[in-house]
Amino acid sequence: MPALMPSDITAFLRCAGLALHVLEARELALRGEGPAAGRRFGDEAEALWPQLLGRLPPLSRLELLIRDAAVEWGPGFSAAACFGLDHAPAGEPFGAGWEHSVDPNGEKVRSLLRRRPEGPPTFAELAAAWGRAVDEGSVLLPVLRPGRVYVVVGLSAAAALARSFAATPGLDWARQVRVVAERPADRQLGALASLFAGASAPAPLLRAAEAAGVEGARISAADADPAVISALDPA
Repeated sequence: MPALMPSDITAFLRCAGLALHVLEARELALRGEGPAAGRRFGDEAEALWPQLLGRLPPLSRLELLIRDAAVEWGPGFSAAACFGLDHAPAGEPFGAGWEHSVDPNGEKVRSLLRRRPEGPPTFAELAAAWGRAVDEGSVLLPVLRPGRVYVVVGLSAAAALARSFAATPGLDWARQVRVVAERPADRQLGALASLFAGASAPAPLLRAAEAAGVEGARISAADADPAVISALDPA
């Protein structure tokens, strides 16, 4: 298992925690309900947590919510997928070796479990959890067509493509997009772009070696990982 830096673990948890609010807002919108009805951060949820799990530390509650989201949305909520924890059992988002020094009762964790009156986070806010910025305006997108495969490399490319998919009827993110990434931040954020694309399921998240034979229109940006670009375009 690779050595995990404390800063990377903190970034993963914060990014996943923010993404839970995006997921909550999507589900509420589909049901036509307000924030108070949210099953993660709504009034009923706040009342039920102490009854179900007693005085569970905020961090344990956050990790339970992340585990739950990983069942449906996979890599964006999976430390195993983001950090390459090869020994984690299939479907296990953390693995037996998941250890960290994050304060289980700290304010940074507590803040992620509070309802957001300002609305769900943007993709840029999720990227900021990793200390990254996105520049969607720098990405040149083709005319998007149903049935065509798009191979995405880089955070800005993923963000721009997700926004365009959400605004274009007839497209299927999970079937048409392949996200290629190696670095943990790129893998988590590339996977979470699904939540901003109006998708009903995540797109496949591939490593460069897995994507070498994938045919599709390449969409990349200046923030793309040079190692991934080199692997996809060998000399």
